[in-house]
Amino acid sequence: PYSDGKARVLQQRVCRIDGDMAREANLATVYAAIKDGSIIEKIDSFSSEDLQPFLPLLIFASLSTCDDPSPEAFDVQDKLRSRLMGFVQCNTLVQMADVDVSKVLSELKSVSSEQGITPKGSFKYATPYDKVKTVASALLQLSALSNNDSAITDSSFFGCEYPIDELVCAILTCIRKYPTRFDIHLIVGSVLPLSNAPELITQLLCNMGESMESVVEYLIAAQFPESSLSSKQRAATLLKLMSVDRYLINRSLVRILGSHKNNALALSIMCICLDDSELLTWLLSALLKHHPIAAFIRRPRRPAVKLLHERIAEVVSSLSARKGDSEEEARLAQLLGALRVVANVQLSVDESRSWALFLTRTECKDERYICMALSVLVACPQLIPAYGESDREVEESVVAFFDWLKTRLSSDCSPSLQQFFLLLSIHLHANQTTQLSKLISNVLYFKVKLDTNLLSRFRNLFLRYAMTERELAQQVSSLPVTGTLTIAHKGFLPAHCVAQLLTARSFAKHSIPIHEWLASQIVECRCPVHPAVVELIGAYASSCVPEDTNLIINEPLSEKFIEDLFIGDIVDEVLLVPRLLSFFFMLSLRSRIEKSDPSNSITYPYNLKIESRMPIRYMISVISSRPDDFQALRSPLLRVAAHFYVYMLPDANFLLYDLNVDLSTRSEKSTAPLRESGMEHLLESVCAESTAEGVHHVKRLEWSSLRTQLRSREYVLNAMRLAVKQQMSDPFITSLTHVWNRIENVESVTFLEETITALSGEKITHEMLCEQPLLLCRCKDIVFKSGPLFSCFLRLLSFYESAGRSILAHKLQTAPLS
Repeated sequence: PYSDGKARVLQQRVCRIDGDMAREANLATVYAAIKDGSIIEKIDSFSSEDLQPFLPLLIFASLSTCDDPSPEAFDVQDKLRSRLMGFVQCNTLVQMADVDVSKVLSELKSVSSEQGITPKGSFKYATPYDKVKTVASALLQLSALSNNDSAITDSSFFGCEYPIDELVCAILTCIRKYPTRFDIHLIVGSVLPLSNAPELITQLLCNMGESMESVVEYLIAAQFPESSLSSKQRAATLLKLMSVDRYLINRSLVRILGSHKNNALALSIMCICLDDSELLTWLLSALLKHHPIAAFIRRPRRPAVKLLHERIAEVVSSLSARKGDSEEEARLAQLLGALRVVANVQLSVDESRSWALFLTRTECKDERYICMALSVLVACPQLIPAYGESDREVEESVVAFFDWLKTRLSSDCSPSLQQFFLLLSIHLHANQTTQLSKLISNVLYFKVKLDTNLLSRFRNLFLRYAMTERELAQQVSSLPVTGTLTIAHKGFLPAHCVAQLLTARSFAKHSIPIHEWLASQIVECRCPVHPAVVELIGAYASSCVPEDTNLIINEPLSEKFIEDLFIGDIVDEVLLVPRLLSFFFMLSLRSRIEKSDPSNSITYPYNLKIESRMPIRYMISVISSRPDDFQALRSPLLRVAAHFYVYMLPDANFLLYDLNVDLSTRSEKSTAPLRESGMEHLLESVCAESTAEGVHHVKRLEWSSLRTQLRSREYVLNAMRLAVKQQMSDPFITSLTHVWNRIENVESVTFLEETITALSGEKITHEMLCEQPLLLCRCKDIVFKSGPLFSCFLRLLSFYESAGRSILAHKLQTAPLS
């Protein structure tokens, strides 16, 4: 049930389809009272005109036997009968309702069908019995002719005018008293070709509420040729029935849309029987699902499509005049975009103008509407008139909308709206239609393909009045960094915005520093690494190198920031990703400098000595052993690392065991792990020549985890010095060199330098050994006499021979041409 006002609106819309004048009787209101059982209580509040269509039902109710013997039940019956006595046709209808239908059928069997029909002009003056007999005979004939629309006319039905309430009462009498012979569905299908079938069927079903739903389902399932009379009458009938009982609308639409047929009927029901909010919901849902109704809407000459244009115009006008915020504005904006993009509707000049004015309203502060409106303007740039066209109102409205939006963003704005607007501004400034299409499609929930030429008018207005490049760069640089950034963060991030502006060199162009923001974001990155961070670092490295036509660059990360990152525990999990990203930035920057500057005129901003002393082996080993955590970073980092530090890549022996498991567990094979507090005791035992105890402690260290061994690097180096100075047992040296091999695989070259100092007693740097690996021959004689120590010597020699060859080849490759 719904209000009287809404009922009148719906009935007026029905009249727009079938051409009838709106009836004064409010069928829906009375039907609702009958349906909820309050008709007797309200019967005196209804006028005679309101009750007249329901007289057959009320007559049967008054004649029914009362099962409740209470005085209240008899009072109800008396009240109903008293009200019915006010109708002049009451006696006739009572007599028709009391006719014995089985007797009528017996008589019809004994005579021909022609004899059973009352002669022309006599129905009005026939007795109630003869009227029921005439209707019964006609219904039986109609059932036989139902397959041939052209054979059914009003004259073949009765051949005269007849009171519809008497006809409905006669049909109701036949159905109620002989349902096996008179089926309501067959009757409805038979009378559809009649000119007044919609009114007749509607009034009949108003008196048979229990059959309303099943008849509607029958009409929807019926198959009629699209242009046939029955098809048109079916549509008009369904619209009338749904204007009486709104409960039928949703169920009917679900069934019609699910069949992917009868698109005209579905569209007519939406436009006529639904209120504004329901229309937006149903039509938008169908378009987003790419229902065949979208293709149907593309043909503007169809009556249902014309009706849709009228209804959309009404909704646009209604919401444009509304004050305040509601979700309907956002849904209408989304629907307008779907109609234009998905259904490809053709708009008149007036429609384009009204749509554009609605999409540029400054009265609605709902942020979802703002995002939808901006997205639709981008997706449908044709709504804005081109240069030279006379309609200046739309352009002025767009400019005012942009000015208002700029003020809104600078004062009261949610982070989501600000981020969307910034991304929109970035893509428009960069003229990136592909990225812009993805952004708009994510907002509108349907795929949008943009044309650069069509978008130029909107783009020019936006860049001029909404957001200049300098304003954009300033706003992006003030965005907060994303805390604990991992791949779990979904959607658009500040990192996306910064990466786009770095690509366009907007920060450098307007002298806006961004290196501190990037340093803060790098520190907040964690595993698994977000792909946007890798893109961000790559764009940052490119923006720090001059281009052929653009010498303005961004300031790189400070050397102190990078040095501070690498202070502390080499296996610190919190600093792992920031260290990897900083290392990736340094190598990416170095690679881009080499490619863009063959003459070596650009200075690399970092000390190569600092770079080479980073734990490169460990970092490369970690990303190799944990591909899921570094999926986006692994390939680009390994590519640049292999270019500059191919000799730092882990060897085959190192990859035989799982570094990740070794670092994250403390499993020991035989004895308890050696703690750092026991290292001093180890050295004391060795110095005191307590060989057995020294071997015991080194064995414990040998079976400790790699994490413990890395933290014991200083003690291992001191033990190496002792092994060179004095004769130690073979088990001690064997265990010691085993620990050294584990550490050497992941430690920086500083550890190698200190090892060489311990073996030779001289200060020989990494750079010296890269230039001349044979400097290793300065090691003490004991190194060449001890098998385990000599294996360390050979490992160092192999490493520096490879390093020297790689560095020399790189120098020759990048040397400027003379």
